This record gives sequence, structure tokens and C-alpha cells, in this order.
Amino acid sequence: MSKTLLPRVIEEPGPPPVASVVWLHGLGANGYDFLPLVPEVTPPADQTPTRFIFPHASSIPVTLNGGVVMPAWHDADRSGGGFKVDEKTLADSQAAIAAIIQAEVDAGIPAERILIAGFSQGGALALTVGLSFPKRLAGILAMSTYLPHPDKLTAELRAANAKTPLLLQHGSEDPVVTPEYAEKTQAKLKDWDHPHTFQSYPMAHSVCPQQVRDLKVWLGERLQVAASSGTSK
Repeated sequence: MSKTLLPRVIEEPGPPPVASVVWLHGLGANGYDFLPLVPEVTPPADQTPTRFIFPHASSIPVTLNGGVVMPAWHDADRSGGGFKVDEKTLADSQAAIAAIIQAEVDAGIPAERILIAGFSQGGALALTVGLSFPKRLAGILAMSTYLPHPDKLTAELRAANAKTPLLLQHGSEDPVVTPEYAEKTQAKLKDWDHPHTFQSYPMAHSVCPQQVRDLKVWLGERLQVAASSGTSK
């Protein structure tokens, strides 16, 4: 793991936090992208004070965008059909986000009180990190995304997160990450016997109001459970 943590936006709850959410943006965006959602999805601070962490991806050349340098969690290529995810850049980001989670643990938030979330490329990374992290996490949220290198990830799965609650959300009209990717992710999770919930919305590659309301419920439930869990690291 990298000793230098990625730059990130941190939203503190006011009272000392008892839980954390690490939320990963999509391709070409940055850590500020989902910051406006915090007031809409966070549980009341007096019930579950939660720290929200929004890392900024490093800027790299992205093949599917003609090699333009932009914030990305991995390089990707769609030439010749299909969707090819570069293993090296994905692995680098996986280590960087695992280091941020570990830093939260070192700061006093037990891993079982840390939830990882992500949108599009960030969701792919959230799935990769969450399913392979060696300590139990509070939950995994994957929005409008895909499961990169599932066969490789099969070898990296950790028993600690074999039953971690996982929420998949996807737009039924998504032209960027088409709904078939959500179907493939669900099929693989079933192969792994991993419990998950799937929510579909009549939207494109975006976020809609009903989704935000559903997120508030799910995050509230997960973070409440996390706050009442044991304190061992």
C-alpha cells in the first residue's frame, strides 16, 4: 500500500464520528462530485455521526477517450468491442483506497464501521476493494457500474466480507454502462453466494431523486448497525 494517501475531500459530522463512508467518483470527475449528496443521504448526526471521505483519483491517460489525461481509477479500452479494464491501474487504485480505509481504522474507526461506495468507475473500484479487503466492512454500494476482472477477483475474495451487505443500483436506460453489466455483476455475486440487493431506476448514467431516497434508507440502516457493532479493529 502507498504510504502517501490520495488527496481527498473530508466532510466531518460535527460530533466525533463513529462511522465512515469512503465514496469514489466516476471517470473524469473528482472528490467533490458527490459531496452535495451528503446532507440528503446521511443519518442524523446525533444518531450515527459519520465521516464522509471523497478521494480524488490520479490523472492518467485514458485509452477509450483517445489517450486524454483525466482523473480515472483505471485505464479502459472499448476498441474491438467489449470493455477492457487495465489491471495495473486498477490494482494501483485498489491499493490506494485500501490504504485510506486502513488509515480510518488506524484513526479509531473499526473496519466494520466503514462503508465503501462508488459510481461508474468508482463503483467498479468499490466492488474490487470491498470484496477483497481483509477486514469486515459495513457495506458496499455500487452505482451504475460493472465488475472488473471477476475471475481475478475470485482469487482475491476474503472471507471477512463474504456476507457484507451489498447494494447495486443501475439505470435501466444507461447507455454508458448498459444494464447488462448489472446483470453480469448479479450473476457473479450469485455464483459467489454473496448477498446483495439490486435497485433499478428509469434513468441514464446518472443519479435520480428516488435513488437518493433509497440510498438514505440503506445507508441509515447500514450505519446504524455499524455504530452498534463491537469496537474491535
